Amino acid sequence: MSRKNSTRDHWQQHYQSFKTLNITQREYCRLNDLGYWTFNKWKRLFDQESNSTSLQQLPVKYQPVRSEKLEITLPDNVKISIPEDFSEKTLRRIISALRDD
Repeated sequence: MSRKNSTRDHWQQHYQSFKTLNITQREYCRLNDLGYWTFNKWKRLFDQESNSTSLQQLPVKYQPVRSEKLEITLPDNVKISIPEDFSEKTLRRIISALRDD
């Protein structure tokens, strides 16, 4: 085992041990004769690794989405059906034009 891996394993064991105890980081370092700032560096690294999300490929099922329509009923039973992806700007112009008449 390389020195780098043995060092990582050493700190990872302390990190796991620390997580099981209900004591402060300073107290843990004092009890185990560890440098506080060195342990803190490794702890932050392991915290980040455990909080990071790993990417996985997942199967995806595609189902067409039914488009919803907005339907507006005006006086005299005039109906306007607007698809979901219709331009808001164009809709505003239409409403404005209908108000002017």
